[in-house]
Amino acid sequence: MNGKFKDLFAPTIVLLVICLVATALLTGTYQVTKPIIDQRALEAAGSTRGEVLPEGDVFLPMEDITLVEGVTEVYQAENGAGLVITAGANGFGGVVEVMTGINADGEITGVKITNHSETPNLGTNAMTEEHLSQFIGASKITNKAGGEGTMIDAYSGATISSTAVFNAVDAALLQFAVANGAAYEAPVELTPEEQFAQAQSLALPEGDTFEKLDVELYTGTSDIALEVYKAANGAGIVVYTSGEGYASSVGGEPIKALVGINASGAVTGVQVIEQTETNGIGTKAMEEDYINQFIGATAITRKASGEGTKIDTISGATFSSVGVYDCVKAAIKQYELMGGAF
Repeated sequence: MNGKFKDLFAPTIVLLVICLVATALLTGTYQVTKPIIDQRALEAAGSTRGEVLPEGDVFLPMEDITLVEGVTEVYQAENGAGLVITAGANGFGGVVEVMTGINADGEITGVKITNHSETPNLGTNAMTEEHLSQFIGASKITNKAGGEGTMIDAYSGATISSTAVFNAVDAALLQFAVANGAAYEAPVELTPEEQFAQAQSLALPEGDTFEKLDVELYTGTSDIALEVYKAANGAGIVVYTSGEGYASSVGGEPIKALVGINASGAVTGVQVIEQTETNGIGTKAMEEDYINQFIGATAITRKASGEGTKIDTISGATFSSVGVYDCVKAAIKQYELMGGAF
C-alpha cells in the first residue's frame, strides 16, 4: 500500500515543492529588482526632460495644479527655464504618450515620444525627428489650413498617428497656459443616460424633450429599428437603429446610431453611439464628410440609378459605410412604417 502511495503521489508532491520554490524565488527576484527598474525608469524620464528642455536644471513635479484633459504630469525646472509636460492622445494602436518641453516664454523647445503602440515604419513615421521638428519654437499650433498658429503638417500615410502627436502637444500648450493662470473648465463626464439624451438632441436639433413610443418596429435584413422617440414639440422623431458593419461580418457587434427624422420625413442628424469598427479605417464612416451626405434626405440609395439621395461609399471602408447607411435606412423605413404620424 505504501509503495503504491509513493508511486502515485510522490511525483506530484515533488512537482508541487518545485513550483513553490520557483514561485518564492521569482517573488524574491521581483522584490529585489523592482526598485532598481523603477529607479532606472525615473532616471530615464529625468534624462528625457533634460532633452526636451535643455535650459532646465532640476525638475520638480507640480502637485497642486489642475490637469488639462490628456495631461498626466507636469514638471517645473527649478531655475525657472520652463515646464516639461507629459500628455497622451489616442493613435491608431492606442495611446501615444508625448513629453513636451516649453520654455518660460511659452515656446516649444523639444518633443519626445515616450510610449506608443503604433505600426512600425508607418505610424512611427510621425515620430521621427524630421516630423517632430515642426513643433520647435511654436507657441500655438494648428493642423488646419488658415488656422491660428504654426501649421503642423500630418505625415502622409500616418494621419492618425500624426494627429495623436499633435493633440498631445496641443494639450501640453494648453496645460502651460493653465499653469500660468489661464482659465480651464474640465470636461464634464456624462452618465450613459445623459450621453444618450445629448445624442438625441444632436440627431434632432429642433426637438426639445423626447418620449419613447410603443410602436411597431421596422425590421430589415441588416437594418433594424430598435426604439423610437418622439419630440414633445412635434419636431419629429429620433430612431435608435442598428446596421451590420465590418465588425459584424467577423463576429463582432453591429453599429448602432440615433437618427433624427423631422416632421417632413427628412434626416436631420446621425449620431453613431456604439461601434467597434477598425480605428482610422472603418471609423471614417462616422466622420462628418460621410454623415453629412444623409442630411436632408427623405430617401437614400447606394446605386447610381436608384431613387433618393445618392450616398457614396468610402473607399477602403465599404462594410462600415454600409453599416451606417443601414442605420439611416432603418430610420427612414421606420418613419414610413408610421406613416409620418407620431
